[in-house]
Amino acid sequence: KQWYQRRVAITAGVVKQTPAPPANKVCSIFGDPHIKTFDGHFYSFQGECTYVLAMDCTGYSWFIYGRFSNCGDDVTCIEALTFMKFIYIDGAYVGTATAEIKRGFGINIDGVVSGLYEGGSMSISELTTSEITFDGVLMTVDLGDVQVEWDGLAFARVIVAPGTPSCGLCADSNGDATNDVDNYRFGVRPSGLSFADTWGIGYRRGLCEVLALDNIPVEEDLVEEVTTWLIESPVPFSLVPDDVLVRVGWWYYLRGVAIDKVKAEPTFRWYVYCSTLRALVAALADQGYKFERWD
Repeated sequence: KQWYQRRVAITAGVVKQTPAPPANKVCSIFGDPHIKTFDGHFYSFQGECTYVLAMDCTGYSWFIYGRFSNCGDDVTCIEALTFMKFIYIDGAYVGTATAEIKRGFGINIDGVVSGLYEGGSMSISELTTSEITFDGVLMTVDLGDVQVEWDGLAFARVIVAPGTPSCGLCADSNGDATNDVDNYRFGVRPSGLSFADTWGIGYRRGLCEVLALDNIPVEEDLVEEVTTWLIESPVPFSLVPDDVLVRVGWWYYLRGVAIDKVKAEPTFRWYVYCSTLRALVAALADQGYKFERWD
C-alpha cells in the first residue's frame, strides 16, 4: 500500500488546467472491472477469464488481451495484459512481436521475465520499433497503431487514433456509442451470451463464466455519499467545471466507485476503487485538467 501511495503521489490536492492533448480515442478498464469504450459507453463486467480488449478488426495486425482474475473476495480485476503485433516488411510477413505484462509490472517476453526501472525502456522485438517504457507510475506499450498504459494493479488504457477499426471489449471507434455493446464477436449474438462474453478467449460456453453486463445493483444513496466524499475531500474535483465533469462521464465513475467501495472495504482492497478514481483523473487530464498532486 505504501509503495502504491508513493507512486500515485499522495500529497495535498492541486489541479492545473493545461491545453488538452490531441483527441485520440481512449478505452479505459478499471476497478472491478468497469469499461469505458473508445466512443464513451460505460459498462461493468465481472468476468474472470481472458478477453480480447481490443484488436485490429480489418487488417488483424495487432491484438490486446486482458486476463481478469480474482483479486479479493468477490472482486475481479486485471491480472495481466498480452500484446501481439504481426510484423511485415515490404508487404511480407516476417514475424510476430509478443509481450505480456503481469500485475506488479513483471514483463514476459519469449518466456523470459524481467522488469524496468523508472525511466527505463525495452524493445519488444528486434523486428520492430515497438517498445515498453516505465515512468515510475505507468508502464506504456507502444505498438505504433495502438498504445496501452497500465498501472500494474487494476487500471489500464488502450489508445488509438480516431477512425481506427477496432473491436473487443473496448468496442469499435466509429464515433457512435449507442452500438458499442452490439459489437459481438463474429457479428452475431449467441443465445444466452452477453456482448462481453463473446470476446472471451475460446468463445464457447463453459470456458469463461457467462455473465450479464451491469449485473451489480448500486443504491443511489451510496452514489450520493461517494459524491459528497469526493467533493469534500482534499482531492479538488470541485475545482473542475461542471460541464467538463459531465463530458467525461463523472456520474458513471461515481457509480463505479460506489460499487467498488462496497465490495472492496470488507477485505481492504482499497486499490480497486482507487483505480476507478485514477481512471477519472486520467479522463480529466485528457480534457486539460491535470491533477499534479493528489491526496
